[in-house]
Amino acid sequence: KSYEFEALSETGLAKTILALQKLPVFGTVFMVGAHPDDEDNGLIAHLAKNLHLNSYYLVATWGEGGQNVIGPELYDALGVLRSQELASAREIDGGEQLHFGAYDFGYSKTAEETFNDPNWDEETIIGNLVRLIRIYKPIIVLGRHAPTGGHGHHQACGVLVPKAVEAAGDPNMYPEQLEEGLQV
Repeated sequence: KSYEFEALSETGLAKTILALQKLPVFGTVFMVGAHPDDEDNGLIAHLAKNLHLNSYYLVATWGEGGQNVIGPELYDALGVLRSQELASAREIDGGEQLHFGAYDFGYSKTAEETFNDPNWDEETIIGNLVRLIRIYKPIIVLGRHAPTGGHGHHQACGVLVPKAVEAAGDPNMYPEQLEEGLQV
């Protein structure tokens, strides 16, 4: 027997009640991960629906270099599929989805190996993260990865997230963003 499940999203009165409960929201939370399958959906749902925080999952890549055991999509087509999966997940868990501009080139063993790829330019990616932090002003930034352990993309995110948080509060870092009207 096969069962199909549809994503349940709030509509009508339920959607209105959730919108009203969010009126006194005073906080934004970022969860940052390397790939589309690195987020903690339960935590995002708790933050968004129970605590009524503006909750975002910031993903470094769309997972273009990963494997696909359920279909023929690979590379850019796989990235499109996974970006849609993330959008669907955010419909369910109540969070919002952001991407900060890295490309999944496939497996790497270390952060250093990852940063050697031109699609993982450290300064560019930190600048992208700093921009998002300065725009949304999260009170909490949850990095899903440590600078050691896991594979290269995970380690790279473990290196980048603390650097971006520190840089976002420094007016000497990415001053062009301040000229555009963003604030530390």
